[in-house]
Amino acid sequence: MSEDDLDISWMDEQKRILEIDHNYQREPLENITFHFCYTNAETIHKVLTEKYVFRDKNSTVPLSDLQKIIEEKSKMDLVHYDFVEYATFVVDLEPENIQSYVKSDAEGQEVNFLSEKKGILADIVCPQSIFIFHSLNAVIVLFKERVAPAITVPKSILKKHSNSNITKKMVKFHKDHSKTKRFAETK
Repeated sequence: MSEDDLDISWMDEQKRILEIDHNYQREPLENITFHFCYTNAETIHKVLTEKYVFRDKNSTVPLSDLQKIIEEKSKMDLVHYDFVEYATFVVDLEPENIQSYVKSDAEGQEVNFLSEKKGILADIVCPQSIFIFHSLNAVIVLFKERVAPAITVPKSILKKHSNSNITKKMVKFHKDHSKTKRFAETK
């Protein structure tokens, strides 16, 4: 086994973390995590997580890809789900604000990294962020179980007799229709 066969990217990341005081630059994201939350009428009963790899340095999930992903994920375990909404969670702290954010108390801070929930699909553009936050950035997609409409059984036109469990169709014949009329032949 050679060094080319081993994945040593984690070593590079650890080295960057150790040198974090010199390496505070924003970088484009290479991928983002999608969390698909499946709900029924009462609770979230399943969450699936997948990575989406960006095609370019713009860190954008195009609308066409988002529609395809949602269409694929709307069916799970033979159950159909309806798309409800999505939101993005992107930590976009400025490099110079990290130390003050970490050292401050939680009560004084009003930083929300979760975007507004969106029920209408559009391109998802993720801003550049510091590499240590890349693994935290995510898109949360909410699905709700599709409830099938109640099926109503049509009422039978057959009469049911109360004294038996047999269903009979009542047919009446008129007396005049049981005879055949003959016409005299004229010569």
